Amino acid sequence: MKTLRWVSVCVVLSLCAACSGGGSGSHVSPVTSVSSPAPGSLGPTSTMSITIVRTPTTSSAKRRGIQTIPTTSLSVDAQVWEGSSTSGSPVATSCVAFPANATTATLSVASPQGQATIQIAAWSGTCSSSGGPGTTGTGAILSEFTGTGTVLASSTDIGTVFNSGNAIALVTPAGGTGTILVGPTTVTTGQGPAWGAPGVASAFNYPVQSGFDGTGMTVAIVIDSSVATSDLNAYLTAFSIPTTSRSITFESVDSANANAVTADQTEAALDLETIAGLAPGANIIVYVIPGLDDISIGDAYNQIITDGHANVVNSSFGGCEGVDTGESSIFATGTAAKIAFVASSGDQGSACYSGTPLYSPGVNYPASDPNVIGVGGTDTNTFESVPLTNPAVWNDLVAFGSGGAGGGGVSTEFTIPSYQQGVSGLASSANRNVPDIAGPAAYAALYVGGALSPIDGTSWSSPQFAAELSEIYQYCKTALTNPVSQLYTAYSRSSANFIDVTSGNNSYALTVPGAATYSALTGRDNVSGLGMPKGMNVAQSLCPGRVPSLAPVAQLNPAVLGPSAPVLVPLTTNVAAYGTDMGERATSDLTTVQFVLRNVSGIAANEQAVLAALTSAGFTITKTFSNHLVIDASAPNATVEGFLTTTVHNVNQGALGARIARVGSLTIPASVAPYAAGVTVGNLVRMKAGPVVAAR
Repeated sequence: MKTLRWVSVCVVLSLCAACSGGGSGSHVSPVTSVSSPAPGSLGPTSTMSITIVRTPTTSSAKRRGIQTIPTTSLSVDAQVWEGSSTSGSPVATSCVAFPANATTATLSVASPQGQATIQIAAWSGTCSSSGGPGTTGTGAILSEFTGTGTVLASSTDIGTVFNSGNAIALVTPAGGTGTILVGPTTVTTGQGPAWGAPGVASAFNYPVQSGFDGTGMTVAIVIDSSVATSDLNAYLTAFSIPTTSRSITFESVDSANANAVTADQTEAALDLETIAGLAPGANIIVYVIPGLDDISIGDAYNQIITDGHANVVNSSFGGCEGVDTGESSIFATGTAAKIAFVASSGDQGSACYSGTPLYSPGVNYPASDPNVIGVGGTDTNTFESVPLTNPAVWNDLVAFGSGGAGGGGVSTEFTIPSYQQGVSGLASSANRNVPDIAGPAAYAALYVGGALSPIDGTSWSSPQFAAELSEIYQYCKTALTNPVSQLYTAYSRSSANFIDVTSGNNSYALTVPGAATYSALTGRDNVSGLGMPKGMNVAQSLCPGRVPSLAPVAQLNPAVLGPSAPVLVPLTTNVAAYGTDMGERATSDLTTVQFVLRNVSGIAANEQAVLAALTSAGFTITKTFSNHLVIDASAPNATVEGFLTTTVHNVNQGALGARIARVGSLTIPASVAPYAAGVTVGNLVRMKAGPVVAAR
């Protein structure tokens, strides 16, 4: 069957270098240890050396010696990879320390013969142990060199092999060009001062403060609005964000207008301005969807995976948990490809968006998914000089009688993931605990619609961490496997990698009776997670010597085939809460359906089985993807209701327009049940985006 292609729209802002996905999209395999192989373990090796000169001046007489490294360098290391890139694990490493008052030293490394790539770096600290094979430098990289060459049996000189016999000059690390955000900490709005990117980067030791600004990484944003170029430029100018060659593009999903500014432009602008301000080197792709309905959101996530550009994905929206969608299968697939999904934990404490009434007790999805990093909120106050690092929970409702509170609680849909098992301080030992981390959620500066105002919400803390993670990845020189679990790894290595949140709670019972109250505790809790991450500390903990050193992690939610019998899916959505039920759709009206498949071996064949079943039943296939994970289809409503044994109604969602929703349980027929992770019928909007306007 012919796969229908989706036509995308790419809009480039004036500050973009090019309209591209950005980033290479490659995913480097992590290493679990760093050591030089025993001679002969990877075939013949050659031991090569180079003379290192520690001097502030260049000496052309030092042929093939390193001409210049900072006098503050205490060690130099070399790491060697087989092939023409630094992908995968280094096959040899070695480090040499400078004796007291020494200006020269000799670095030697045993490299496998054949094509190889070397990276030599000068470090601010000493070698990771006594030096020699299997060790690396420590501290911060002050300068480095990367080269590719062919190692022969006769090779003894590093400069000859990797720089054509020329002297090797170490320079400031790629992306680590000394970029430090030094603009104003706040700007003045009509409601007083509001925080900006430089203040956040400085307060939490973002890697950009050490020169790692996200270069080479790509952050994706999923939202249902574009952003005015003038608003973004105004933000970047106000906070003196440096200009780089990174690209910022807007891409259409499901025929959305990638240029359209909608009611959610406030959220879109906050996401984009925060990420662009905090990670000035990272490429950004805004995936613009027609609305915050499950089918469009699922299509956007899977398009991000199949595009292969993004390393980090931000979602500043959420709704109550439910079993209507197969997005969890999409998240698990992306996580396996080392794509980190980051989502705000919500702005109503332990309540979630549920239509009318607006909120009900529960945690927000997608932040509650075990393959998504849920980000909660902490409090700060520019009027009262309360710093960004204030270790208190954001809760304006308790403090002022109105406003929001950082989301958190216990999932009712997901069992506890492996990375939370045995973790003290969490409210549940059986189910997924939310959030994983927290960040400032009060008084963010926002330019939107040509105006400047302060904004509150985890819609600010979530893109903060998305930007921070892109810089951690740049420092590590790769995206990391099992992204959520690595935060717990960094915490287990040192709790000092996080600022502990120790006061306050996320009570929202004032407006949502029955919502539980979770309080901040010493250590981990269900209102701030592990605490507020300190970027460079986390980076160095996970990647000592800029090489990933990751504890093995069990695969999260491994997929298996479903039952070969029909599967009953109950109704979990009160349609009347989200709009006016207009009654059953006419039998001939087209109804949209999305099938998300289980990501198992043989998925391509499984996709064909589902496609055959759908076309045989009278469906038209409207979209498939190269990873075979998602199928969008439509059919006359009578066909949909018959195939899935359900009832589908029209729903008027006011400003959101006419929508489609099922109003009863459905049954996944046996012909597709083994392969389907989830089925969504219609395009009812069940998610809510948007920060809270700060008005204290």
